[in-house]
Amino acid sequence: MTTFDRVKGIIIGTLGCDEEDVTLDTNLFDDLGADSIDVIEIGILIEEEFGVEISNEEAEHLQTINSVIQYLKSHQ
Repeated sequence: MTTFDRVKGIIIGTLGCDEEDVTLDTNLFDDLGADSIDVIEIGILIEEEFGVEISNEEAEHLQTINSVIQYLKSHQ
């Protein structure tokens, strides 16, 4: 399973959005309507899934699915 598929699964599971709504360019806030609590939950699940730690400062910049994947690639 790719990093994208794993991240996509977490986002779909947390936000209850449709699979086709989650692409690399999808913005968690603008496109999927995530709020700050959703993003915290997604961050925790990503940390657990990938064994990384995401600081609050770094999390603020992770607004698109692609930015999350790029972060994971650079921190694994």
